[in-house]
Amino acid sequence: SFYFFTDQSKFISIADSIKLEKVFVNLTPDEAKFLISNLRKKNWETRKIQRIFGTNLYKLLK
Repeated sequence: SFYFFTDQSKFISIADSIKLEKVFVNLTPDEAKFLISNLRKKNWETRKIQRIFGTNLYKLLK
């Protein structure tokens, strides 16, 4: 199963308990900036953040 998020607060609440290979986020630019800021505060690597914004979807469609 895959997880698709359009609400950054819901994603943040469970981000550490799900496999990121199955996660996609679709947010407005302002929401995305807020999410990235929060994930950086949690010491997430840039590569890990990039994955949830499109790399996973690209791999799925490939």
